[in-house]
Amino acid sequence: MARRRPALVLALLLACAAGLAPPASAAPTAAAPSATDATAQITPTPTSVQLRSAPLRITPAGGVRVVMWVRCIPGIQHLGISVGVYQGSVFSGETVEPPADEMPVCDGQRQRFVVTVPRPEMGKFRAGQAQIEVYLAAYNPATQTDADSSDGTIARLYRPCKA
Repeated sequence: MARRRPALVLALLLACAAGLAPPASAAPTAAAPSATDATAQITPTPTSVQLRSAPLRITPAGGVRVVMWVRCIPGIQHLGISVGVYQGSVFSGETVEPPADEMPVCDGQRQRFVVTVPRPEMGKFRAGQAQIEVYLAAYNPATQTDADSSDGTIARLYRPCKA
């Protein structure tokens, strides 16, 4: 099975590449936007946040460390990142805000960021599935507008490692 995997990946990549390239005989039509129109419509997203879909471990204190990837264009000012973990009727959340909390740098690069959600006030997290939600709020001084991004996923929670 291990020998077939590279061949399968290569076949998928070639199929995707073939689907992306227009045929050589394709001519622009009146309905298709010109290259300048398409370029004008594509603007970089000021912020993006993506949750890690891998399983998460419950901390020894009963919270959950949530791993995410954050990207923002240079000049964006973070207002805060809010993370919620939901498991049935059990909930806990955490918000990190500047300047007291360390925030990812806005340099256009994708950066790993971890937020530890504390133990719930009522109930406790158990091994099993949980809904994870994240919301990133920011301000773009260049356009004087708010920028935000959010993501959600279902992740498997595992018990903490025994010491």
